[in-house]
Amino acid sequence: MKVCAKCNKTKSETAFYKKPTSCDGLHSSCKLCQKEKSQKYYQKNKDKIIRATLTWRFNNKERCRENNRKWQEKNKEKCRLVRRKSLCKRYGIKIEDYNEMFLEQNGVCAICERKETSRLRGILGNLNIDHDHTTGKIRGLLCLRCNQVLGRVNDDVGILTKMVDYLGN
Repeated sequence: MKVCAKCNKTKSETAFYKKPTSCDGLHSSCKLCQKEKSQKYYQKNKDKIIRATLTWRFNNKERCRENNRKWQEKNKEKCRLVRRKSLCKRYGIKIEDYNEMFLEQNGVCAICERKETSRLRGILGNLNIDHDHTTGKIRGLLCLRCNQVLGRVNDDVGILTKMVDYLGN
């Protein structure tokens, strides 16, 4: 047990960050107080911190790419979930709605009935949320290939019909 120098509360040693240079090997203030201090500092110096971060990232592009690639490689499922949540946010649906559509379609594309095979940085992609560009109504989940075909013809049924006729010749 240790007393926090900031809030004066007695807490277990796990409530303190490690600090090898101190006599007991722990910080003098607890994790909660450290977090509060960091948040106050960030709010006070937000513009300066953001500027410094952007400058560092600009000057270290390759290192950033490599770090991102390594993190994504270790966290493939987390990346898929983040991308899925991002899609849901963009189209105004809940992750539960996406998952329900995914299950209703048995995890396959609504057009070609195949599983998604596209990969982004080695991570298997999610099925795309297909929607009517005029009304915004969601039609279903499509693989990248089918979604791109519809996009390239601007969802024009006439062009798609001509394509089918052409393939029939």
